[in-house]
Amino acid sequence: RLSLLADTLAVDSSKVDSIKNLAKNKYSLFEKELELFLKNSNDYVGELFTLAGLFLFDLDYPDTALQIYEKIEKDFYFTTPIPQAMYSQSYVWEHELGNIRKADSLKKAISERFPGSEITNYIHGRVPQDSILYYQNQEKILQIENNLIDKGKYEEAILALKELMTNKDLDNKNHAFIAFKIAWLYDYELSSFFNTQDSTLHYYHLVKEKHPGTPLASKSSLRIAAIETDISDYLSYLAGDSLKKNITDLDSTMMAESSENGMDDNKEPHPIMRRLKSPGRPRPIRL
Repeated sequence: RLSLLADTLAVDSSKVDSIKNLAKNKYSLFEKELELFLKNSNDYVGELFTLAGLFLFDLDYPDTALQIYEKIEKDFYFTTPIPQAMYSQSYVWEHELGNIRKADSLKKAISERFPGSEITNYIHGRVPQDSILYYQNQEKILQIENNLIDKGKYEEAILALKELMTNKDLDNKNHAFIAFKIAWLYDYELSSFFNTQDSTLHYYHLVKEKHPGTPLASKSSLRIAAIETDISDYLSYLAGDSLKKNITDLDSTMMAESSENGMDDNKEPHPIMRRLKSPGRPRPIRL
């Protein structure tokens, strides 16, 4: 402190109080350290989402997954995926714990705290009024649904969707929808007959990386966790959850259970019984 006070009495060669230069340099270092801290925090939060997905989809521990999502919201409130963490909480409350009132309360809180976020727009089904392209693209997707997907022509549907993704008029929201739809088709309709894991992961990762902070990115992260995570890596962490040893034999072919995909009863179902819902049908409503 004394040296800093003494420094204020000195003037450097540029006739500038040297304490200002010292403060400027210190603040510059602080900014760099803060930027690194925020980056590392966001990366760590991403790992927490992966871990929560493991508990939710692989191990069927929704309570533990919910605690992780709540931890993200409480302890890492300064990171960017907070709307995603709150939406994931609402998902667990609604679809896993059956508490729709709690889920609606969380969605309301998201709308109030993050009124302009994509997740808020998703919750309320809002689309910018000038987005005519959105509905035009939704109509194109609906045609693919009706003409190909509904008829079980999944490979042709994927080709058509990939072609639509290259359209220069494709809006951002439909780009996410199509990429997720392609991943979903690989994951749940074609994986019983072909090895589609690389293609599945490619499109889930595409949604996660190109559309961060959106509901589809949240769902993609959960599914990536279910496919990629080596459960044996978490045995020490899971010791308090009475994890059975035989669950470490899970693979990642992502086969749904027989009743869900029409497989033969003789074919052993994959241990991961959960599956994401289809991203739904498009809404080609004209403005």
